[in-house]
Amino acid sequence: MKFLKSVKNFIFSDFTVLIIPNTRKTTKQFKLNAFSTYTLIIAFLVLNVFVSISSVVYYNKSKASDSEITYLSSERVTNLSTISSLKEENNLLVDEKGNLLSENEDVLDYLNQRIAEVNDLYIEMSNVIATFNEENNSNISVPVTRSLDRTSIQAISTYRNVDAENTEMDLEEMKEQDDLTQVVYNMKTESASLIDEIENQLEYLDRLPDLLPVEGKISSGFGYRRHPITGLRSFHYGIDITANRGDPVEAAGSGVVVFSGWSGTYGKVVIISHGFHYETVYAHNNTLLVEVGDVVSKGQVISKVGTTGSSTGPHLHFEIRYDGEAINPTGVLRFDN
Repeated sequence: MKFLKSVKNFIFSDFTVLIIPNTRKTTKQFKLNAFSTYTLIIAFLVLNVFVSISSVVYYNKSKASDSEITYLSSERVTNLSTISSLKEENNLLVDEKGNLLSENEDVLDYLNQRIAEVNDLYIEMSNVIATFNEENNSNISVPVTRSLDRTSIQAISTYRNVDAENTEMDLEEMKEQDDLTQVVYNMKTESASLIDEIENQLEYLDRLPDLLPVEGKISSGFGYRRHPITGLRSFHYGIDITANRGDPVEAAGSGVVVFSGWSGTYGKVVIISHGFHYETVYAHNNTLLVEVGDVVSKGQVISKVGTTGSSTGPHLHFEIRYDGEAINPTGVLRFDN
């Protein structure tokens, strides 16, 4: 019992703090009651726990940010490789189209000439059958296809006073011409399909927002950063390109203007829809040169650089969105233009 009583007395007793200077100055002492002492100890422990937890959370977020940056860098390399492959494929298709048209030009001319001969022969055959029917009061039908029956062959041979064998040879030639006609049709269909495919590729490359919209240096990249105005760590959904006030801003790809006006901290903004799931944002402009509904071409000047909205100086804030989600513009932009 004495031990417990001693512990109780120790816990609820007052404490004296001595401050002993290393000079001849007077020693100072402060008396603290038990409640104040334990309050300070608990506050110190809570502060240490809070700092420890905050450090762990910050470390995990920093680690996640590093992983995201690594992933986005890898994605950029992949996108550049895809764009390069599409360009090479497009060049091959254009060359293939040129070679195909060049190689088949003479063949198409020859086949078209033979088709004309077949049509003339078919018209002559129809006239012969019609005259034969009139003179012989018969009702032999003019074939709707190039495959004639024996009655038609006999009628033609009788009227022309030639044997059926020669007439049948003429008709076989007509059938051969039909085959050539089908070959020409297939070749034209294939050529049209190839041209459509090439045009689709060219349209995609024209609409792809890969043109750097303004000449300048990237001062702030895509991802987490310390906000230049608030000083807080926040996510940056695009890139900032430094430029002079009034410098021309060009459309990164062809498309349709879907927004042109003031938008909060972004100031004066232009948004372009390019199709193929892409959309671009141009913020902090000084002057807007396009309106909603305008169709713009890649490289067309759409605005002038400024510092409107939440901005510390003249620059362009540029975003690329894919399916409505912001992606790293450096993974799409070409820096060799």
